[in-house]
Amino acid sequence: MPLKSIHKIVKLFNSEVKPNQLAWGISFGMMVGLTPLLSLHNLISLLVVCLFRINFLMFFLSLGLFSVLSFLLRPFFDWFGYLLLVDMTALRSFWIFMTTGPVVPFFRFNNTVMTGSFFLSLALFFPLFILIVKFRQSKPLAPQQFPEGNA
Repeated sequence: MPLKSIHKIVKLFNSEVKPNQLAWGISFGMMVGLTPLLSLHNLISLLVVCLFRINFLMFFLSLGLFSVLSFLLRPFFDWFGYLLLVDMTALRSFWIFMTTGPVVPFFRFNNTVMTGSFFLSLALFFPLFILIVKFRQSKPLAPQQFPEGNA
């Protein structure tokens, strides 16, 4: 059973799907998966995935993978969010603006875990996108490694 799933993922990477579609799906899945689920930016991300030609399978696979990873990284997200919200006094007026605006509080930036995970996922978004595109454009995995009969 797991071999079939791996075979389908490898087949997807070797398929005619454009590298950008796969990379956008994985990058948006990472962003939604690393941050707490109920926030406005996740709704916006899901809307973008639905409106544009972004690979749903890769979005949901990476969402699941990074959601599991986020539970392990939660203490780091809390520390990083605390650093941004409390320890960096130069950003204090920015955070006051972010928490008192009409729509911005729905982003939940007053939560240390939310802030830390959002800004870390934002920092990793484009490097992950570029890495996936470069990987997909490199020499694809040989199809004879995964014959149809064994999957």
